[in-house]
Amino acid sequence: MLVTLEDRLWSLSDRLPKLPEVVTSRLTKWAWVIALTVAILVLLDAFDIVSAATAFGGSCTGVLLGCVGGSALSSFYVAAGLTACYGFVYLFGVRPLRELRYRGWQIIFRGTIIQLAAGVVLTFFFGPNGILLVLAEVLCGWYLLFAIRSSFVY
Repeated sequence: MLVTLEDRLWSLSDRLPKLPEVVTSRLTKWAWVIALTVAILVLLDAFDIVSAATAFGGSCTGVLLGCVGGSALSSFYVAAGLTACYGFVYLFGVRPLRELRYRGWQIIFRGTIIQLAAGVVLTFFFGPNGILLVLAEVLCGWYLLFAIRSSFVY
């Protein structure tokens, strides 16, 4: 299923304006740094979400053990968990990206899919306000990812 999505997005990206070769080569060279930076920022965001929820009176352990289950605070912990998931996926893609391996590109692509899925799930908890931002982030990420896809070795 992911291969089909990747192939469809690849064919769609052929119709979009191409980035200059200089930009593509620099993005390819520095993709691992960009992925590392995004991973760190996303993981810090997940930590901030947990800190905010804990400051509002919930305890992470209580929510996980079901002691505070059903409270509004549990949605914050779900948000933090989903955010940490795609943050770690981006982190796992850093080394293969540094080695210009296609596997690294695929890991980051899968991370964007997890990010999109997390955005959809979080829409049920927090309302539709954030989904447009997540869509914009993912679409921009896909544009840049597919611009450098051919630079990575299978």
